[in-house]
Amino acid sequence: MADPTTSGPYPLAEPGLWVERVGLKVFPTGTPALFLDRDGTINVDTGYPDDPTDMVLREDVAAVIATANRADIPVVIVTNQSGIARGYYGWGDFAVVNGRVLDLLRADNAFVDMVVACAY
Repeated sequence: MADPTTSGPYPLAEPGLWVERVGLKVFPTGTPALFLDRDGTINVDTGYPDDPTDMVLREDVAAVIATANRADIPVVIVTNQSGIARGYYGWGDFAVVNGRVLDLLRADNAFVDMVVACAY
């Protein structure tokens, strides 16, 4: 069981807060953005997601994200991961699962600009 307060190689802004910029695109200040919850909105909710093979995208979500991409609207995934705070899994497990979700989206030509996760 991983310690949720240690960052290791992960983009933790502070203990319990993951802030990851995906890609290099820069948007002007004040640009509207699309914020989407991950579990249950982007992917089918599996409870405490610690297995990347369980990740399945919800129907039509990639099309919505791709539409935002074409309109030059930043897409941000926001997600609470209380399983980390509870010690069910760690940031490493989160990284692998989240990477799988991003890969599934990319396979459907849908791209995310930022991921923000809170362990509490």
